[in-house]
Amino acid sequence: MLAVKVEGLSEFDRKVRKLAEMPDAIARSINFAVADTLDEVAGKRAGQGLMAAAVDRVFDSPGVTPYIKRNLKKRYPTGRARPGFMEPAGPSKAGIYYEFFGNNGLSPEDVMKPHVFGGGRKVKPFERRLRGVGGLGLSYGMPGKDAKLTKYGNMSGAQISQMLSYLGTVETAQSYQRGGKERKQTRGMRKAKKPVSFYIVKKGSGRLIIRRIGDKTERFMFMTEKTPQYRKRVKYDFFEIGSGHMLREFNRLWPEKLFRELKAIE
Repeated sequence: MLAVKVEGLSEFDRKVRKLAEMPDAIARSINFAVADTLDEVAGKRAGQGLMAAAVDRVFDSPGVTPYIKRNLKKRYPTGRARPGFMEPAGPSKAGIYYEFFGNNGLSPEDVMKPHVFGGGRKVKPFERRLRGVGGLGLSYGMPGKDAKLTKYGNMSGAQISQMLSYLGTVETAQSYQRGGKERKQTRGMRKAKKPVSFYIVKKGSGRLIIRRIGDKTERFMFMTEKTPQYRKRVKYDFFEIGSGHMLREFNRLWPEKLFRELKAIE
């Protein structure tokens, strides 16, 4: 899991060892004070806000998409659990993490992991759907020279959907023909002002997907079986930024929270 967490805090551990000697009310007060402190430390105005600001500061303008930053989540401590936390954390644990979907799709954690650790990325859903089409193996796609990109440097979902619709995929069970023959166009394509078609041709060790709009030919996407490699972003040390902040804030807020809880049982 790509996450920052704080656990085993020495001050908390010292008090836990004395819980057996304390009245139940005091023990509960200590647990609630720790949970409240961690809840605030990892919250939007503190931990989540700090990590989101670090993303904006390190990544080139306009940075990562709002979808990624929106899925920078808080892991709630036990006793303050709410919808959205990933797993039971225990009263002495809380954290900040990127949402992870497992094997279904490309989650925010999958997107950010190569930037934090370096190395290759996960196969995207549309790349998996193209497997077996036009001689493609399990390949990775990169925008072609003529591809139109969003302000975040990505190809739009509409362009990807248009390509998949025309080429056909195993998952959608759409028929297609190879060898340069065009498959039957969809209703939307027939209504277009200019006819649109896609072709897959071999280029070096990979495949080039060409889009033709009317008489214009575009190098739409290059597909390769080589995993794209990312360099670790040294300035975006996810763990150092997160853990350093959480420890500082915990030490600042903990005494006040504990005093408030103990005062409530006087």
